[in-house]
Amino acid sequence: MVPYFDSKRQFMNWTKASAIAEITSSIAILVTLIYLAIEIGQNAEATNAEVRQSILASDQQFLEMIVADPRLNLMWYQSELSPEERTRLSFFLLTHMRMRENNWLQYQSGVLDTDTWNTYRSSLIVVLSTPQPRKWWENFNVERQFDPGFIDQVNKLIAGNPIVEKSPHVAVFD
Repeated sequence: MVPYFDSKRQFMNWTKASAIAEITSSIAILVTLIYLAIEIGQNAEATNAEVRQSILASDQQFLEMIVADPRLNLMWYQSELSPEERTRLSFFLLTHMRMRENNWLQYQSGVLDTDTWNTYRSSLIVVLSTPQPRKWWENFNVERQFDPGFIDQVNKLIAGNPIVEKSPHVAVFD
């Protein structure tokens, strides 16, 4: 007796097995893509947190510069500066503006939210609404130093703000 061989049935079994393998493979690919999407999201959150921490650390160092040498802040309001004071204040302001430019770039890229950017932006208004920093901004070759979008943002911010002749920080204690 010859063994029974049904080619149609054999073909149907291979078709079913192939369909099951394709479905299983598709599910595995889908699960992998979901896992990768979650991992990428978590990595992006961790990177953003690191950037925000770095920004905060830079801000604290900047404030420590003022605490270490309060004359830096007082120079903002002086009518005349010595060559040494001009140099110190210029580099101080360049440091501040670089920090704020970085904040703005991080805001533009979505790392900083609007509320956080607005807190950093407010220091631009405070600093550049004082006599010497405003002169520095207007006379410094900003086009060769900063991002054009940042320059435009700063110019819009200070356009509506008059120059403050007396430190509001000192007045708090009066």
